[in-house]
Amino acid sequence: MFMLRALFLVLSLTFTGCVTQPVPLSGVPVSQLGMISNLPISASNVYMGVTVFENRSEEAQVPWDFSSAVIDEFKRQIEARGGKLLDLSDRPKIEKQPGTWFETGYSLKFGLTLDKLNAETAEVLQHAMVEHNLDAILLLRPRQYNSDVPYGEARPTGTFGIFKRGGFLQKSRAHTFVQIEGRSIAGSPPAVVEDLDGSNLVPIDGTAGSMDMESAKFKSQIAMQITSAVSKMLAQLGI
Repeated sequence: MFMLRALFLVLSLTFTGCVTQPVPLSGVPVSQLGMISNLPISASNVYMGVTVFENRSEEAQVPWDFSSAVIDEFKRQIEARGGKLLDLSDRPKIEKQPGTWFETGYSLKFGLTLDKLNAETAEVLQHAMVEHNLDAILLLRPRQYNSDVPYGEARPTGTFGIFKRGGFLQKSRAHTFVQIEGRSIAGSPPAVVEDLDGSNLVPIDGTAGSMDMESAKFKSQIAMQITSAVSKMLAQLGI
């Protein structure tokens, strides 16, 4: 038994040495980062009832730009860490790309999940990284799931807004929510290094209908949740 364990250990070490390990973004110098945002500007007013027939979701316009608020917070926190952030969202070759451009293929190699960029996306990002001397690029997009919602419970849909849940024996519960995710792109050719979760959910004090999405109170609450989401995502990057 001892000999079998020793042989297994030797083979494991040999195999590990032959496999090229992915380089985490935390190993990349945080000096120049690019950012591309595919976040919407509309808020979501979501209600999940006791039955699916009661569920409804409506988009609402707010008098401020959610995407810009997220980028500004990333810039503030990254600069506080000694780095710089360049917003690439409105560059001609990037701005015209559809939302599906942010999607990547999926493959499995040596037990590691790898997201491969299509050739067009990789070429555009490679050009941007060389032109602006970037260490990495972060792609921002809406997130479908909120990690603050317990497994099995109804989840909000949308990127940010108010989420209300009904119940048989309890009054409706209301929360403000932010659901964004990021993909860190680095290397040559560029590849997805890691997916980042920036979701959070915060209870609203008072009744379910006590907050107006056009109010300063709502904007202030979402701003705090953006700060929390950005901090969470940078921590996942090791920055």
